[in-house]
Amino acid sequence: MYIKYLPVLSGVIALTVSPALSNGQGHGRKPLIDLTIEEPGGERKSFAPGFFSGPQSYYYENYERNRRNRLPVMNEDGWTLSFRLAAPESVALISTRLSNAQEGPNFETLVLKDPDGCLDLSHALPTFDGGEFPADLSPIDDNCPSPQDEKFMVFNIDYDDAPFVEDNYIFGGCEGPKRERLKDDAFDDITDFRQSNKAYILRNPAAMTPFASPVGPSTGGTMVEDCYGYGVDEDISSLVVMVNTGAARVFDENLNYDNTRIRNMAGFVSGVTVEYLDNNNATTVVAHMPVRPAMLTPLTFFDFDMPVNVFDGDPMFPPSFDILRKIEDGPVETFTLSGITTRGELINEVIALTPNEFKVEIRAVVVEGDAPEFIEDTNFDGRFTAADLRRDYKLLSKEAVRRINIVGRPSLFEERDEFECPPLILVDLNGNNNPQGCDDGDGTSRSAVRFPR
Repeated sequence: MYIKYLPVLSGVIALTVSPALSNGQGHGRKPLIDLTIEEPGGERKSFAPGFFSGPQSYYYENYERNRRNRLPVMNEDGWTLSFRLAAPESVALISTRLSNAQEGPNFETLVLKDPDGCLDLSHALPTFDGGEFPADLSPIDDNCPSPQDEKFMVFNIDYDDAPFVEDNYIFGGCEGPKRERLKDDAFDDITDFRQSNKAYILRNPAAMTPFASPVGPSTGGTMVEDCYGYGVDEDISSLVVMVNTGAARVFDENLNYDNTRIRNMAGFVSGVTVEYLDNNNATTVVAHMPVRPAMLTPLTFFDFDMPVNVFDGDPMFPPSFDILRKIEDGPVETFTLSGITTRGELINEVIALTPNEFKVEIRAVVVEGDAPEFIEDTNFDGRFTAADLRRDYKLLSKEAVRRINIVGRPSLFEERDEFECPPLILVDLNGNNNPQGCDDGDGTSRSAVRFPR
């Protein structure tokens, strides 16, 4: 059964899509999808001479129109990125339901271009159950000429994906190979860390039985079918999200980084919906990505170089000792501390050594078909952008970019408890097998936010 939604148009003009336009790069011509990343922090309120409300009136300026606007300052988590895929020249939205008649997927098809004016979407199939589902789909319109000329994007309407929560939308996107790929790879099953969708580290590599720990945002583990994590999103599989920081970067358990590829972060999209006509008269698919802890922050590794774990029992600090720090793939730095007598003093020093404010650059692009699990630096410029995808993919949109200042939680909050551990990644960086840990034991805290001005 097909349900056909057609936007109300004054007329439909058949156009021949040039290769440049079909790649989304049309040398001044608009791409098929206008991709934007809704900016956290809202629009900027400004003052200007006015005619209707006294000597001054408010007006709002978009960030793109005023590059002098300051970047918003956000916490490490607790806010949402929204990717808007607007198709101003789309001609149809088709709902296909195969779960009952053919035991296949349910999905939506946004038709971006139909040059001959005859809809034949018998080839518009999502990747399902190990390959292209062998469905018997008839053209929407009769007697369409060949070859098929439609440009389209397949997606699913889904309301909420979250780590550790099983996705019950069984006959939609959370099915087949995408479901399996979005499960975390177990450490013991990884034969090539460059192919893993999960980053692990050995906190104590010199131990008799080294234990591998996952790092980065919580992604739901190796068993839960939550369809959430690094890789291609099951609901909007054409979306590529690139952030060259944190666990999106590729490294092995011993912190050896491979800077030739990063993981696609589109799998962190939580909800997908569609606006039939937005206020710009475009049919728009909207993907929401809640920012959860450790999703965008750089990874900072610490090593307390002391012979005992001072976080067990009554602390006994040596007169002086070292703290080792490594920020992502940077060098191991050594900081010598002396005169520390309490765990609270030690934690204050660690907070001071933790990166406080940093800028995150988020890039996104829409490709034809399924996006890659990894983005390769194909042009060898040391960056990861849409230019790296042009060799192997047709681009349906131009690249959208957002830059955001993020303030680390330990640096932003003033703890009212005497001693409260920040979230630390403790690693034996110098190989001397000293015990590592940080636990205040009481499980309570209260904090006040010191707003950066």
